[in-house]
Amino acid sequence: MRKKFTFSLLTTTISLFFALLFARLSLWQWERHQEKLAYIAKMQARLEQEIVPINELLSDTSNPTELIYRRVFIKGRWDFKNEMLLKNRKVDDQPGVFLLTPLKITGSDLAIIVNRGFIPLKFANSKRERERFQKEEEFSAVILLKEAKEQRWLAPADPPTGGDAPFVESWLRVDLKKISLQLPYKIISVYGEIIINKDLSQEDLEKLLIRSDSNKADILFLGEKKIASAQNLAGKFSEENLPIPTFDPVIPAGRHLGYVFEWGFLALIALAIGFILQIKRGE
Repeated sequence: MRKKFTFSLLTTTISLFFALLFARLSLWQWERHQEKLAYIAKMQARLEQEIVPINELLSDTSNPTELIYRRVFIKGRWDFKNEMLLKNRKVDDQPGVFLLTPLKITGSDLAIIVNRGFIPLKFANSKRERERFQKEEEFSAVILLKEAKEQRWLAPADPPTGGDAPFVESWLRVDLKKISLQLPYKIISVYGEIIINKDLSQEDLEKLLIRSDSNKADILFLGEKKIASAQNLAGKFSEENLPIPTFDPVIPAGRHLGYVFEWGFLALIALAIGFILQIKRGE
């Protein structure tokens, strides 16, 4: 008994289809890797800029991309009446929400949406429960400016806002265009995340910003453990520390690079399977 190769158009076509599909996905992840490297380089350059009062940058809000990842000092008054929730979040593997609260900026007729931080799910479902975290209305701190999030293709949608639509309290993403339609004042086109330690070094801040988070696939970056920003920055995880300021992270470029090799390997496997299936035993 010996083996011989018998060509099959159907088998060859199918294996080539999947090989090309996986190769294209590998190329796509390589492109994402390059884009992420450029994005992180821009982020690092912005973090190097000095901290300034947000009022000095309000004239640039027509081009919000120039404000992303700037650290600014902000002072204003919370509007707890129109507070919202960013749902499906985790800190230290505990499910909960982020509190999205409008802050009316002192010396301006504009407001900004600020992520005040994380609270566990048991406090999120009742406005009365959340009132315990609505402390002094006056607020001042250094915050990090972040870009708005819009719905991606095939992603679940947030409810409509504006007009006769009811007030939307729970959100899947910080979609400032839709959020602005349900507020009685104008908001700037970026939102803020609180930096509770304004003297935090650029290197430590980058470690908090660039990581695989627990609410995404846990792929460790360069062998380092996940950074539990809540514990590292706010101390013991307890009710008196709530809400805990935290950051919505940027997935590291290394994760995309890993997918480049995974999809490339699958492309080779598809070709190998197609070849093996066309080898038959002959007389």
